[in-house]
Amino acid sequence: MTHGMITGMARPYEPYGYIIRLDARIVGIETVIHRTLELPRDLNFAQLHEVLQAAFGWTDSHLHQFILGGLVVGAPEAIEETMTDLACWKPRTCV
Repeated sequence: MTHGMITGMARPYEPYGYIIRLDARIVGIETVIHRTLELPRDLNFAQLHEVLQAAFGWTDSHLHQFILGGLVVGAPEAIEETMTDLACWKPRTCV
């Protein structure tokens, strides 16, 4: 028997004990620019936005949005533009 520990007991949940590896890429340009990030799994979209700004050296000077399936999250202006530009997501299909 170990002192102060019960054997076979599950470890307590630790959110920072789990990570998500994210490969972020800028689409629509010739030179591939990407960052591989390891993030805590409880990051929300606002926090993810801040991490991406820092990772790419950006200054938060443009609208942003995240699209996951049918869910669109971001600035309302960016979401309105997306509704008219969804056909342009495939490279080289928009003028």
